[in-house]
Amino acid sequence: MKILQIFIYLCAILLVACNSDYRGQSVGEISLWKSKYNNGAPTGIIHYDKSGNYSGSFFYPDGTPQSVSNGKILEINDSSISVNHKHSLRFYPDGTPIPSETLKDNAISNGITGISSFIENGDEFFVDFRTIKIGDEFFVTLYIYPDSKEGKIIDRFIVKCRYSKSKWISQMSSLFGQYKLDYTINNEQDKLNIQLFSNKSNTSVFEFSFKLPDDFKIK
Repeated sequence: MKILQIFIYLCAILLVACNSDYRGQSVGEISLWKSKYNNGAPTGIIHYDKSGNYSGSFFYPDGTPQSVSNGKILEINDSSISVNHKHSLRFYPDGTPIPSETLKDNAISNGITGISSFIENGDEFFVDFRTIKIGDEFFVTLYIYPDSKEGKIIDRFIVKCRYSKSKWISQMSSLFGQYKLDYTINNEQDKLNIQLFSNKSNTSVFEFSFKLPDDFKIK
């Protein structure tokens, strides 16, 4: 399966619009900045004043909150925004708040993300694939959505991995069960293999494998 788009998130405070939809709207002293994912769901919504003070909300592709913060805008242009937050509340991919102890340790880092497409019954769909390290856990998330700009989501999978007692342990959850996700971990190679199947046709629509981070073994 061909990966159409893969990139590295450069920094946790740098928001890059997956599908650029910059809107700098002003009402009096307050301006609005918005960006969207490829399915039309909001990536982030920020209000800011002329002094660069902002208040904003950021989201995962399925609309689950990723973070709520306020602070100062460092840089803004037609496709991205960089901020320095003073106060922030962040969430796991399932919407559970991340404990403040984890946030204090700065133990959050984004990994790779990619988008792959497939055709089913004549319609085009996308698999939005991304990874993130939060504390001592490593998350792999897949979001399946149609070729639409209406913010629709068909399914979501979260694979949570943790290194314990010289081996990787994991658990998986799905949102709607419209698709089936099979995955295996090769502990000798520290490799995670993923394959996504359509429940309707029982055919593979996406597969990917990658090496799990070595720093989880360093204690």
